[in-house]
Amino acid sequence: MGMDDQDKILVIKLLLGQLTDNEKDLLKRRINNEPELNDLFKSYSDVVSKIDVFYASRSIKLKIDSMGSFSNSKKIRSKSNQNKSNTENMGSNARMGLLVSLMLIIAVAVTLGFNYFINWKNDNANKMLIEEQSQAQILKQDSIKSALQKEEFRLKKKGIDITGIAITRSGLYLTPYEWVQDATILATSDNNTNKIPATILWDDESAGLAVLKIAVGDQKKLNTFPYIFSSRKFFLGEEIIVISSNGDDIIYNFGRVIDDNKESNILYIKVELDNLILGAPVIDNYGQIIGLIKSIDPNGMGTVQKSISIFTMIAEMNLDKGVERIIMPKKNSLSKLPNPDRLIALQPYLAHFNVRKTK
Repeated sequence: MGMDDQDKILVIKLLLGQLTDNEKDLLKRRINNEPELNDLFKSYSDVVSKIDVFYASRSIKLKIDSMGSFSNSKKIRSKSNQNKSNTENMGSNARMGLLVSLMLIIAVAVTLGFNYFINWKNDNANKMLIEEQSQAQILKQDSIKSALQKEEFRLKKKGIDITGIAITRSGLYLTPYEWVQDATILATSDNNTNKIPATILWDDESAGLAVLKIAVGDQKKLNTFPYIFSSRKFFLGEEIIVISSNGDDIIYNFGRVIDDNKESNILYIKVELDNLILGAPVIDNYGQIIGLIKSIDPNGMGTVQKSISIFTMIAEMNLDKGVERIIMPKKNSLSKLPNPDRLIALQPYLAHFNVRKTK
């Protein structure tokens, strides 16, 4: 009889999984009765097995799909809740981030404002300091210039007193150049009652120094020098002592360094005035002679010809064979002594001169 249209429909439904129970029974009967259908499905038992397995697997798949749908539904709800929670957390985090950012901005603004105030204050302080230093420099220069003019006037009228410090055991003395040029020089002692002529052995205007020689032939030989001259660097505010002689007594004045002019080898100092005498050696805390007093004003502002100028001048002197060779002291015994003993040790090496201008 073969496969008719109904058989084909049943087979298609079978393949599509759309057979009803009655159609299943009908298809089984048709398979048993029609060889063509039997050949198609090989045997009744095979067909039944295929049909049962197909529907069983479809049933399981439907259950699994159903469970999957339920699971997916739960996941969707869970995701929805999670998204809602995440949204809330994001909003909270955003608000917290905004608050932190605002606090950081305020902190930075306060810091910048404070730093600006500090810098402004420091700038003003530096400007004031520079102005004060500039004014002090002008006053210092004017004061020293005025002092020099007054000393020159006094030098011409009645003469001035200066101090010299020995640089040889035979009695050669260093003193500032400007006070002894074109002048009559007398070495004095015993309250100016004993006056001995002195002459300029060597002078160096560029170095600002002169070497004096006392004319008396029986000048007493000096012992080994207890001091040295030093050309070291100086520090602002460094303490110094100025030591001079009036012919009989030692006069000392305490002071400090206020400026250092490296180009002209001039040191500026501020001292306590007490009969300070020009030409006096300036001693540092190590007992070294760092220079000679060149000028002093009524306010205690003074200039010092630094020892480096002394070394330069002595080197030039030693090139002249007609002048006594000078060997600078090399041992500093004063460094081991307290200040009062330093004064006593220096006294024999200081000379007092009265200078009167001739021009």
